[in-house]
Amino acid sequence: MLDTPVLLHIDELALVGFTAGEGQRIHDALQHALVDLLAGGALTLPERGGSLRLDSLAAQTVNLPSPRSTNRLAEGVARAIVGGIGAASAASSRGERP
Repeated sequence: MLDTPVLLHIDELALVGFTAGEGQRIHDALQHALVDLLAGGALTLPERGGSLRLDSLAAQTVNLPSPRSTNRLAEGVARAIVGGIGAASAASSRGERP
C-alpha cells in the first residue's frame, strides 16, 4: 500500500481513433484506474520523500479490448503508465538515467 503522497501530472496522452466524447470518458476512467493502481501499491518509489521526474515515457501500444470497453481500455493504459514509471524508478534507484 502506497503511503506517500503522489503527484502525477500527464501533460499529453495521445489516443488515436476516438471521438471527443469517448476521450472524456476514457479520461475519467483513466483517473479512477490510476488511483486504484497507486492506492493498491502498484508503484514502488525509490525512497520515502524522494521524487522522480520524467519528461516523457516511451509510447506503448495498448490493445483495444473487444467488445470496446472504456473502463478496460483505461485500465490497460493505466497499467502501461504505472509500468513505465516503475521501470524509470528502478533505473533511477540503480543510478541510471530514466
